[in-house]
Amino acid sequence: MSQQAKDYAVQLETICNDVLSAVDAVPQESWTILTSGEQWTVGVAALHIAEVQGFFDHLFKGLVADPTNVSGFTQEQVDAMNHHRAVTRADVTKDEGLELLRTNGPEVIKTVASLTDEQLALNAGNFGGNDTSIGILVQFGLIAHFQEHLASIRSAIGN
Repeated sequence: MSQQAKDYAVQLETICNDVLSAVDAVPQESWTILTSGEQWTVGVAALHIAEVQGFFDHLFKGLVADPTNVSGFTQEQVDAMNHHRAVTRADVTKDEGLELLRTNGPEVIKTVASLTDEQLALNAGNFGGNDTSIGILVQFGLIAHFQEHLASIRSAIGN
C-alpha cells in the first residue's frame, strides 16, 4: 500500500460520499430531469457513476492480477457505451442507482487504497488515444470524472 494510494482513496471516498448524498437527496420527481452537460436524466447520470465505479474496480483488480492484460477504449467506444446506457437504462429507478452506488463505491475505494506505487504506475491501457496508468485513471477517470457528473446532477436539480 502506498501513501499516494491512500491519498487517492481519501479523495475518492469524499467524492463517492458526496455523490451518494446528492443522489439520495434527489426528489423522485427530479429523477428524470435532463442534465445540461450530458443530456442524460439525473438517474442515468447516477447509474453511470455507479457503473464506472464497478468497471474500474474490476479493471484495477484484473491488472494487479495480470499486468499484461491491458486493453483500452477509444473515445468513440466510450461515447457509444454511454449513449447505449442512456437509451436502454432511462428507466433506472432511484433505488437501483443508490444500491449500485452503495455497493460499487466502497469496493473501488478499498481497491484503490490497497494499491502500491508500482501498481499505480501500471499501464492500464489506451484511453482516448493516450496510454494511461492506473494512477491517472484514479485521478481523472474516477475522481475528476465523478466531480463533473456530480456538478451536472446538482445543477439539474437546482442544488
